[in-house]
Amino acid sequence: MRRSVTTTVEVLLTGLDAGVILAPSLVLAGAAQSGGLPDSHGLDLVVASAVIACVHAAVVWRRLRREVDEAGRVVDVWIAALDSVVILAFGTTLLLLLILGGFAEQHAALVNEGWPVLGLWVGVQALAVAISEISGRAVFRWLEPRSPGPP
Repeated sequence: MRRSVTTTVEVLLTGLDAGVILAPSLVLAGAAQSGGLPDSHGLDLVVASAVIACVHAAVVWRRLRREVDEAGRVVDVWIAALDSVVILAFGTTLLLLLILGGFAEQHAALVNEGWPVLGLWVGVQALAVAISEISGRAVFRWLEPRSPGPP
């Protein structure tokens, strides 16, 4: 595959990852605004998600560059990257639903004691990113057993 096509796909996948991380916070900020809350409500979640998305974009870009260079077949890189995006999409939404919905009483108790919702949000998003990175790297190693491991 030509290098320009590879670079284009890398940019698209990196942007897709960032969009998947930002989507839940944008939905919550929009719901807060349409529900009559001031514009600043939900903005902290968007900013936190944007920071996580930027850090994750750098990690994804570096991982894709390295995997493309060491892969025997470039299609294996894209399969692993798309797996990572799917895991990230499920993780950013389902983890939030499970934690906020399944542990509502504990979450309310933490918030009443002064723990910020932002901390829980960042923790859940970081966990989703970590799970997706582990999944993407594992799928790549499974598809490309001949490639050398990390230095």
